Amino acid sequence: MDGAFPGVIHSAVKTSGGTLRRCRQLRAASRVLAVIAGILGLLVLVGGWIFDSAAMRSIIPGAVSMKVNTAIGLMLTAAAILLDASPNRATRQLIRICSGVVVALAAATLWEDLSGRDLSIDNFLIPDRTTPVLVTAPGRMAVATAISFLLLGCSLLLRNRAPFWHQPPIAGAALLCLSNLIGYIYGIDNFAGIAFYTGMAVHTSSGLLMLSIAMLCARPQQGIMALISSEEIGGILARRLLPAAVLVPLLLGWLTWQGELRGMHGAAFGLAVFATANVSVFTYLTWTAGRRLNNVDREKERAAALLKTREDLLTIFVKHVPAAVAMLDREMRYLQVSDRWCGDYGLTQPDVAGRSHYEIFPDLPERWKTILRRGLSGEAVRSEEDQWDRAGGGTTWLCWEIRPWGAEGGLPEGILIFSEDITARKKAETALRESEQQLRELAGSLLTAQEDERRRLARELHDDITQRLAFLSIELGKLAGQEPIPPEEGQRRTAALQAQTLRISAEVRRLSHGLHPSIIEDFGLSIALEGFCEEFSKAQGVVARFEGLIDDSRLPTEAATCLYRVAQESLRNAVDHGKATHVRVDLNAEPGSIQLRIADNGNGFVPNETRTRSGLGLIGMRERIRLVHGTLSVSSQPGVGTEVTANVPLTKAAP
Repeated sequence: MDGAFPGVIHSAVKTSGGTLRRCRQLRAASRVLAVIAGILGLLVLVGGWIFDSAAMRSIIPGAVSMKVNTAIGLMLTAAAILLDASPNRATRQLIRICSGVVVALAAATLWEDLSGRDLSIDNFLIPDRTTPVLVTAPGRMAVATAISFLLLGCSLLLRNRAPFWHQPPIAGAALLCLSNLIGYIYGIDNFAGIAFYTGMAVHTSSGLLMLSIAMLCARPQQGIMALISSEEIGGILARRLLPAAVLVPLLLGWLTWQGELRGMHGAAFGLAVFATANVSVFTYLTWTAGRRLNNVDREKERAAALLKTREDLLTIFVKHVPAAVAMLDREMRYLQVSDRWCGDYGLTQPDVAGRSHYEIFPDLPERWKTILRRGLSGEAVRSEEDQWDRAGGGTTWLCWEIRPWGAEGGLPEGILIFSEDITARKKAETALRESEQQLRELAGSLLTAQEDERRRLARELHDDITQRLAFLSIELGKLAGQEPIPPEEGQRRTAALQAQTLRISAEVRRLSHGLHPSIIEDFGLSIALEGFCEEFSKAQGVVARFEGLIDDSRLPTEAATCLYRVAQESLRNAVDHGKATHVRVDLNAEPGSIQLRIADNGNGFVPNETRTRSGLGLIGMRERIRLVHGTLSVSSQPGVGTEVTANVPLTKAAP
């Protein structure tokens, strides 16, 4: 089960492996773009300004150059993006510092342009002694550059506090840089300067555009990028059309413009070609996107049908698996349970559907709740035996296992609980241990009882029978050694010796009955019990009344002997331990069995708490009855008396 069941769950649960893979690729691209932009700023700062390389300051000869503060802004922004890839307390502090410096630098530059004041930040590190090109002050970055840095810096500061709203400023900065690059591509002089007074270098636009894209790709599951990275139809359509929407108009416009510059056609014809080409390209893209979406729909339908089949299979499997299994989600709500689970815990399917596990079992111990949380974190936990003290009283013993399901590169979607109620097994083990202990005590008691019985027999033989035999021997010797006596005297003395011999014979018979009641074989159990009760009454001075002269000829000798011994032990216990004065012995014929019942008016006891010698006597009686396939029950209450009932089957065939 451990191998098959979680496998069915894993295949039945819808995953987003494509989305996760695409997110990893976008994050890697983000780091690459940030590194390139940072290196670009470093090369311009060191090679262009420190080592005075005009080619690095301005890619296009005679065009606008990248300023010192711009290069520093590129490096700080790139550093903040790279640090955000491994967030912790220290890196978050460094990100705030880098972003704060970028925002402060951009805001100060904008203030200089708006107010006309010089804050002496443009040439603070390295003076700009180059020929001014589209600038309002030497060393000052363009207004568009300052606005882009301001937007990117604010986005870095807000990305953890406002996960969605931090991306629109990035998109604004990207559009600003893209428009400047389009101006360079189309060869428009002072494209940025018309609106913003100062020019924006081509590599500045490229670096800021790379940083904007890097920041968007760094959080691919938030805001704008969540649509692009998703596996839904909208994400597929966006990935299909967005590159074309950016590149195709740009390329077609450039080609049309180049044809017009070379005198190949007029402006009106170029505009018509441009419009026709756009319509053709986007018609084709729309057609291919529609075909792709149709394929996606068909794949989704097949996947949905397969998923439905597997879910049905899963439902059938969980419901009918011959084990107590429950499937729960991350909120610990039941999704499916097996019939065995309902049977073990007295539930029905409607009782648990959609309800919380903690609502169904409010008496779960806190340690189990901790274990469930470990399972929801992705850990598999099991226990061979665990005690559960129920709120309503009683104890349940369980063997359980918890396994997460649906984990795909993150936290699982829920847990599976396998359980087995082993309460009956634990009770059987406890009963077995108690039985073994009782048997050991019984064995020791039987050995002691055997030695006691031997000593009693030896004492009876020595103190009574032997003395009587010695006296009889002496009397016989006197009678044989005397002179002839009158016949009357001889008859009298012979009669006395005969009576003495009969008494010795009766005592020997009494002792032999104690060892083996042969009267059972000769006259039956009823006669033997009646005689025993009479002798017991005379010997103990109590009233032992017997009722039950029945036909017990079908009762096997072993069973009859067993019932006789039970009666002996019960009467002795009633007098010795219960201090009873009246004992009633009943023998009844039941259909297929013989019932013996002994009731007394003694002190009584609590049967489950008995661990005395009488308790061992009860164990011995039970063992005797078990050997003849019978049953024994003992009911007793302190101050009320005790009743012992034994039933043995009639196994001997009727004559």
